[in-house]
Amino acid sequence: MGVIFSAVYYLRRYALGRGKRAISGLIWQHEDVWQIRLRDGNEHAARLQRGAFVHPWLVVVPLKWAHGRTRVAIFPDAAAADTLRHLRVRLQAWAG
Repeated sequence: MGVIFSAVYYLRRYALGRGKRAISGLIWQHEDVWQIRLRDGNEHAARLQRGAFVHPWLVVVPLKWAHGRTRVAIFPDAAAADTLRHLRVRLQAWAG
């Protein structure tokens, strides 16, 4: 029974983005500094961590912030194609 409650909790919070602390927006400010906007309107500073996944159909951004670590999946329909291309290039350059 606990597994079911846990699955529902994490689906609402992370996958569906319905929890109060679900991430609703990201801004890459400079180098490894990001701004996370939560669904409840609060914003928090975050640091980019190693291990970003970069692909034309999916970008996964690993971040560390005051509430722990998270990975944010960004799909092609989340932003303009040009913006995502720039993001992929910046992440690849930052990694290495």
